[in-house]
Amino acid sequence: MANAEKGKSTLSHVYLFDLDNTLYPPGHALFQNLMERVYTYFENAFDVDRAEAIALNRKLVQQHGSGFDALVHEHGHDIEGLFKELYQAQDYAVLEACAHTRAAIQNLPGTSYIFTNGPREHAELCLQSLEMTDTFAEIFCFRSAGFRSKPQLPVYEKVLETLSVMGNQCTMIEDSVKNLQPAKELGMCTVFLGEDPQVEYVDEVHPNVLSWLAVETKRTQVAA
Repeated sequence: MANAEKGKSTLSHVYLFDLDNTLYPPGHALFQNLMERVYTYFENAFDVDRAEAIALNRKLVQQHGSGFDALVHEHGHDIEGLFKELYQAQDYAVLEACAHTRAAIQNLPGTSYIFTNGPREHAELCLQSLEMTDTFAEIFCFRSAGFRSKPQLPVYEKVLETLSVMGNQCTMIEDSVKNLQPAKELGMCTVFLGEDPQVEYVDEVHPNVLSWLAVETKRTQVAA
């Protein structure tokens, strides 16, 4: 694999954080509002009603990891135009910053990155509202691997290649359990946020990111 050819990085450890429903609570109004805009786009683009739009998006997510992926590669849509439509009108001020979360991530014994299926501009606006613009070294987004999405394995391999790290140097924190299977295949430590999915490729389960950060902080202090 490409990451194996690069050799070991000088980074002590890499933390790959999902963004939506991970750095802020699941079911937040921000994400709900974005999904409503996605459904409206599907209604207009495919001439379907709301229920059909929701079902179509769900189907594409199951098949490709995100509806964006399918829109680009199967239907030839102008994804940049869609991103502008979705995110420019969004009110990111609804996100509330958490100083404890920010401080805990900044104090991790390694380097933290965003690894999201959304576009960079969405991630940047979220991080600005969460007051975390200086917390993450880089953002790996939908464009980073040629408009491909998690959980497609090449997307993960591209991240490892870019960072010049091996999978066993990484911890991935996610709210979508299917996105953790490729991470585990590449040797990463996998952290799921939510109820225990009881699958062998998840190493740890925590109710939310702050809960995991508390455990990780204690663990690394003991190791030091």
